[in-house]
Amino acid sequence: MISLRPLVPLAVSFAILFGVSFLPSDESWSEIHQAERLTVCAPREMGPLVTRDREKPGFEIELLREAASRMGLTITVTQNAAMNREYNPTNWRISRANCRVIVGGIRDNVWSRSLLELSAPYLLSEWTWVHKGEAAWPPESVAFAPGTFALDRVALAQSLIRNGVDALPMQNVDDLVDAFNQGEISSAITESTIAAAHFDASEFSLSPVPNGPAATGLSFGFWKGDTTLRRQMDATLADLKADGTVAKLAENYGLTVRSQTNGIHYLHRQRG
Repeated sequence: MISLRPLVPLAVSFAILFGVSFLPSDESWSEIHQAERLTVCAPREMGPLVTRDREKPGFEIELLREAASRMGLTITVTQNAAMNREYNPTNWRISRANCRVIVGGIRDNVWSRSLLELSAPYLLSEWTWVHKGEAAWPPESVAFAPGTFALDRVALAQSLIRNGVDALPMQNVDDLVDAFNQGEISSAITESTIAAAHFDASEFSLSPVPNGPAATGLSFGFWKGDTTLRRQMDATLADLKADGTVAKLAENYGLTVRSQTNGIHYLHRQRG
């Protein structure tokens, strides 16, 4: 008797492909292209990525606006206060009806990718050590304000423990700035784009945390299944990187570009 067992994997593969043929096609790009408008959800304030300044609305907003223009689109931005409170897309109460693109520090990690489709990263950020005057690493203690960016806090904590550094949590970045201004602290750790927005490099020293977690990417977020729209954005972002537009926009927001093998990395501009 001839065994059919060797044919089972082939039959399963055929069944899967046959089933996929009945799924609705991805019309996300054609829908947006026809409407000539890209709807965007963003936090109310997340400088320098998103701001409330109409003349200077933030690096991500200007980058997305330029990308949309090259795609033949305009953008409409809806601000969402929940995005300022926590990095958790499931609690932001947004949907396709509100926006087709999500901005505001969307971290390129496993958690985000389980919920959203992500563009290729256009910015890498990391934990940054901020201090005044001469200082040697490691200090005995640092103030710590993570913001809402989903950088790996566990890996940072492990690194600080290995170096014998005590972390003193601050409620928010504004409290961190006030503590510096009042002379209560002289050393702190926060996310690099937050550091660039709040600390002038002519007065503060800004550098990656020594032996800290690696930098990770920030991306635009798209709804699952909106693959054609995401691919169109990826192609446009690649052009914007290649012709220097991304670097120019970054410089306008106090960020300096350096190339890396895994993308583009934005560091704090050293003013002086």
